[in-house]
Amino acid sequence: MDKFPWAGVINPVGIIITALLGALLALNAVGPTNYTIEGLTFSVSALPARTGSTAIDLSPFGSVSALTHSSPLAVKVKLIYIGTGADSTAAKEAVTSIQGWNNIYQGLIDKVKPFLARQIMVIFSGGFFSVLIIWRSRLRTAFLSGLACTGLMAVLLFNTAQTYDVQAFREPVYCGVIALAPQLIPEPDEFMDRLEELQADTRKVVGNMNALMSSSNGLSILSAPIEDGALKKVLLISDMHSNPLGVEFVREIASAFKVDMILDSGDLTDLGTAMEAEYAAKLSSIEIPYVFCPGNHDTPEIIDFVNNLANGVVLDGKVINTAGIKILGSPDPMARSAEVELQDSLAWESLMQAQADALIDRAAEEEVKPDIVVVHNPQAAQKLTNDFSLIVYGHTHQQSIIINNETILLNPGTSGAAGIRGLYAEQAVPYSAMVLYLTDEGLAAAVDTIKYEPFSDRFYIERKLLHSAWRKQQVVINEDSLAEDYENEIPSPD
Repeated sequence: MDKFPWAGVINPVGIIITALLGALLALNAVGPTNYTIEGLTFSVSALPARTGSTAIDLSPFGSVSALTHSSPLAVKVKLIYIGTGADSTAAKEAVTSIQGWNNIYQGLIDKVKPFLARQIMVIFSGGFFSVLIIWRSRLRTAFLSGLACTGLMAVLLFNTAQTYDVQAFREPVYCGVIALAPQLIPEPDEFMDRLEELQADTRKVVGNMNALMSSSNGLSILSAPIEDGALKKVLLISDMHSNPLGVEFVREIASAFKVDMILDSGDLTDLGTAMEAEYAAKLSSIEIPYVFCPGNHDTPEIIDFVNNLANGVVLDGKVINTAGIKILGSPDPMARSAEVELQDSLAWESLMQAQADALIDRAAEEEVKPDIVVVHNPQAAQKLTNDFSLIVYGHTHQQSIIINNETILLNPGTSGAAGIRGLYAEQAVPYSAMVLYLTDEGLAAAVDTIKYEPFSDRFYIERKLLHSAWRKQQVVINEDSLAEDYENEIPSPD
């Protein structure tokens, strides 16, 4: 009787597992391949992952990524070296022009076939030699094991090519230096303008497998300069709570993204004193309109302070036209007093309803459809959803995007990292803001959610398409999103 009745099953399974592990180890160790193009050296890799994504890593400046395909394969193009001397000059010329980036893109496309051939050889070798060495198998067994691993990877590559969608870069995630973000992430309409040209370039690549590396298109798209004035840009901020660093944060973003105006949904201060607001005087040095919707921590003194800023405009329940954008909003009911909240929930509900009704009535009286409606409290915002298409609010210190039918609600979070209270939070509160893109007709095209973590000194930017004609789905939900997405509810205020 056989002492090991399961040996006939265990051995083949063990050989298969060994081959797969060996192939993966080889793919990680020697799969990434370096190519020098226009004085720049890139490492290109394709490794199994939980999700199908493409990442363009321009370290130390940052990275741009998108979910581009359905197969569990991560495609990565990483800048690892900038040449010196003549190569340095060539590199500078390459990255400062669209033609230069197109040359880089075409250079990477030309490397697709040798790259794929190398990956197949690496996978076969990893599976073959791991089985041969560990199991001391016959050459035929080791050869079949390597061949099986190669076939599996070929299926993965084929599925990646079939499902690859370069338009996923319309909603990229950026991590890195804030000053570089506008150059790496173009305006939404600029992507659409260049998509036809991009598809024409892609058609030059022959075969399904070659389409795998169309991730390189991201270099051409994401590096294109922003066309000034193509869309109106509004910097959305909120809840700075007397944090001087919040003002610097706002100044940096306003400058980097060249926004047309700043829209603040309230709580500029904590205590509402004019002396406390002096930290925000630097907002007047940003030579664009600063539109302010007072929050529950603000007071009449703060309202007067903003009104006296050279570029300050306070929303007082009427439709204003600033930078060609029609805005309707009113101060939080508590901004008229030194109190910040009411204990009586029924009285508070009545105040929120009254604020919402007043804004709805004002829009009807003026017979003007505002492009943006602003309130501070999310309860008031919720009561406006049946009457307005784009609502901005704050108060919760949590960044959020809500798309409910044809109504969009945006909360930029806290641009002052929750102020002093943020220092005592269990987790570090990031500085946050949004850049809203509006068409000439006042329609919300897209929004960039921005977060800055001071302890790690990193910026994170993620784009969401908002206009129904552009976005793929009515509501975008992403568990890994930097912004919190909700379908039918608004976070309760703190």
